[in-house]
This record gives sequence, C-alpha cells and structure tokens, in this order.
Amino acid sequence: MHRRALALCLLLFAVPAFAQQKDRVHFRDRATGKEDSVDGDVTESPAGVKVAVNNKDRLIPAADVLRVEYVASDPVPGRLAANQAEQKTPAEAVKFYADAAKAVPPTAPDKVKRSIAFREAYWAGVAAAARDGDEFKADARKAADKMAAFVKDHGRSWEQWQVGRTAARLYGELGDWAAADGVLKALTQVGDVPPELKVDAKLTRLGYLLRAGKYADAGPLQAEMAADTATPGQKDRMAIYREALAVLPAKPAEADPAQAKRVSDAISKIEKVIAASKDPAARSVGYGVLGEVQLAHRQPRQATWSFLTVDTVYPQDADERLFAVLRLVEIFTTTGDKEGDKSRADQFRDRLPKVR
Repeated sequence: MHRRALALCLLLFAVPAFAQQKDRVHFRDRATGKEDSVDGDVTESPAGVKVAVNNKDRLIPAADVLRVEYVASDPVPGRLAANQAEQKTPAEAVKFYADAAKAVPPTAPDKVKRSIAFREAYWAGVAAAARDGDEFKADARKAADKMAAFVKDHGRSWEQWQVGRTAARLYGELGDWAAADGVLKALTQVGDVPPELKVDAKLTRLGYLLRAGKYADAGPLQAEMAADTATPGQKDRMAIYREALAVLPAKPAEADPAQAKRVSDAISKIEKVIAASKDPAARSVGYGVLGEVQLAHRQPRQATWSFLTVDTVYPQDADERLFAVLRLVEIFTTTGDKEGDKSRADQFRDRLPKVR
C-alpha cells in the first residue's frame, strides 16, 4: 500500500507530549498543495475536523486531513514509542498497535481507542502490500476485513474515508468486487458531509462497478448523479463514465459497423474531456476508463498505451494507477512480450507493491 500522503498522515504521535499542549491537526492546504498544521481543541465528525483556535472554529474537510496528534494520547500508547515502532517494519508496527489496543484502559478517551484501531488497520495493509502471491492474498484479505470492520464500527469518523478507500482497493485487487462495492456503498451513505465528499464516494463506487462489469448497477448510479453538486474535476469524471457506459457492455465492434462507429465516437469524446480537464486526477481516471473501453472492444494495443499513461503520466488517482498496472500484467501475460530476458508481465508484477 504505497500511499505517501496516507503514510505521512499516520505519524500521529511524532511529537513528545511536553512540547504540545493542544491537539495538532496536520492537513493538506489546497491553496499551496503543501502540508500545514494548526493547534487547538479538536472536534471530529464525518465531514472532517473542526479546530477551535482563539475562540474561532476552523473546519478542515475529511479529504484534506493528514493526521491528528491528540494530547490525550499520552501515555497510551505514547507518541515516541509509536514513532519508534513505525520506523521499524510494518509487521512490528501492526504488533505494536495490536498490543496497544489490548493495553488501553477502559477510561481512555474514545478517540484514542479509535486512532489506535485506525493505525493497526492501516499498518496491516502496509504489511500486506509488501507481500506477493498467495501470501499477499491471505494478508490483504485480513487487512481489508479489518479496515471494513473499522468503517462499520466508526461511521462517524473522518478516518473511515482513508481506510474505506484502501479496503476497497485491496478487495478489488483480490477480485472480490462485491466486498469492494459494499465498503464504497457504505461511504456514499454517510450523512452530514459536504457535497464534494459524497460525490467523490459515489464516483469511486461508479468506477469500481464499471471495472467489475456491473453495468446494470453502474448505469442507474451514473444517472442519479446528474443532479448532484460537483466540482469541475468531478464533472469531468462524470462525463467520462457517461461516455464509457454508453458503449458497455461490449459487443464485438468489428462485427457491427454501427457499433464500431459508436465505440470510436465514445473514445473520441472521452479523449476530448481528458484534454480539456484541468484536474490531473480526472485525467488519470479518464485514461484508465479509456483503457477499459478499448480492452472491452478488443483493442489491446491501444488499451496498453492508455494504462501506461495512467502509470507514468497521470498517477494522481491511486485506484486508477493500481488497476492500470494490474491490467498491464494481464495484457502482457497474454502477449508474452519481453524486454531482454524478463517478461513485461513480470516487470509490471514487480511494480505492484510500489503502487498499492
């Protein structure tokens, strides 16, 4: 699970207690794209984190929160000890938080218990991501189940967005699209959140339904979203999915000239949306969806270039990048292409731990 932003967000306890008298929220500043922080009394909700500073409240949306350092966390489990555990191996970090969860006294604040459960689930995913083959399958399943349980148990917390998305990604890589959809559907039903966050959850679910071939569910969801308030980038993603669903499920295009023309038109429209979009994440989604359409219509070479573009040029959407690499593994396994003595399929298989 190579997610630099999320990895950074999980250093909750990096500052000794004596140096901090207030909760500290680290977040992504949308104006600069850089990390910033603010100290104050924290109130949490599904919408994000509200920080009271000098009798004024500041709401940081859940999508922008990177990490929260709670004063109340000391001495359970202790910021310094947690930081040291995370500097070792992912397996040791998982053990540290599992032990910490057992050692937390009943009187500890709920947010402390929750943050420990959150970190244990996250590090379980990191540990699984480093595995391959059957070991990955077994560990990824356990990690995804742990994250899905967190979402179910903590549906009023900002952390559910991070672990929910990651759980869905792991389930998707395992081919368990039903489990992935279950987690994402739960996120779309969270109340009291900004429209942008809810639309993002729906779009994420829509992308998974399309990738899973569940067009009967994807179509109505896409139509429902037409009335949602969305950002420009989200509108671009909606347009991309709309054009893709117009030619899916696929029929052999070469056997039907009319169908071939429809597919060609849909691809052209998707390419135009991608070119006009100012949102790199929307472009990432665009090329990923373009690859899915091309692959479904027996255009593997064109699909290869689309998926390569996601991986190398527009990797901003973590889901799209992972599934693009998985598709490249599938394509090159079929073609048998090699670079030197190593197959191209193995080259991209080796990339999986880096993009999870």
